[in-house]
Amino acid sequence: MIQILENFSLKSYNTFGLNAVARYFAPFNSKESLVEILSTDIFARSQRLILGGGSNILFLKDFNGIVVHPENKGIEIIKENASTSLVRVAAGEEWDDFVLWAVNNNLAGVENLSHIPGCVGAAPVQNIGAYGVEAKDVIHEVTIFDFKKNRFDILNKDQLHFSYRDSVFKHEFKDACIVVDVVFELSKKHVYNVSYKGLDSKLKECAIVNLQTIRNSIIEIRNEKLPDPKIQGNAGSFFKNPVVEEEDYLRLSEIFDDIVAYKLDNRTYKIAAGWLIDTLGWKGKYHRDAAVHDKQALVLVNKGNATGVDILQLSKNIQDDVFSKFSIILEPEVLFV
Repeated sequence: MIQILENFSLKSYNTFGLNAVARYFAPFNSKESLVEILSTDIFARSQRLILGGGSNILFLKDFNGIVVHPENKGIEIIKENASTSLVRVAAGEEWDDFVLWAVNNNLAGVENLSHIPGCVGAAPVQNIGAYGVEAKDVIHEVTIFDFKKNRFDILNKDQLHFSYRDSVFKHEFKDACIVVDVVFELSKKHVYNVSYKGLDSKLKECAIVNLQTIRNSIIEIRNEKLPDPKIQGNAGSFFKNPVVEEEDYLRLSEIFDDIVAYKLDNRTYKIAAGWLIDTLGWKGKYHRDAAVHDKQALVLVNKGNATGVDILQLSKNIQDDVFSKFSIILEPEVLFV
């Protein structure tokens, strides 16, 4: 039996802690209940938003439509061989609960993505990433419900068109489907990705390097750098790291010898957005009750009573300053609603 709630507060469903209200709110815990929701007149006539943990969203006002929220659960190995396991995970599972499950089951591939907030269903949409690993590295396929075809469908990795913080769900399938579950290909033979700056030095403090120590180290690093959204509202990294042509990187590196950047190929570099913002002295600055975190310039926080518009204005001020100084356009990683 489905339940569609009216005038529902989304304050606990977004990590900025903004008190936006949804005209309708519809949680589902199974394929059957999802189909029931999608068959209602309310869904047919309303603007739609798929909302998991709300860890990558900024509400600028109330949402005058229907919010569909995955609450389906389940983690299961569906196929395995001597070297890999295919693991199906329901969209409503907490991402970090899945990472913990993988580590506890001695399966490698997602340990570098420890302590990222949000639900599993958001992982392929955003192509989440951290410490040299992205979701695309381990996603095998995704089950969706296609609103246009009115049926469940499976998209394989090649159909997902992954790129940096991007996927088919932000283009062809934008507002046209909902992720139901994700199948990951995890490894029984561990090859650790530990060269990322900061992680390598943290692991030198460990007597042994394994899945658990990598996970523990990343959790420690994230706790040192990032505020707990339960204490201070935030959405983690607010901006994407900009990708620039080699000539632009060389121009900047001649002026700023401490620039933090990573070579992607023979022509492009990814520049750390946090470095750009920090270099301009934005740490701790604020607009009304929206502020730049004093330990990590890439994170914008709600000091208590900020509105979405306050946070948006602060982000625009930062974008303008970065463009003025570096001629680089910062793109938000956060979705504005």
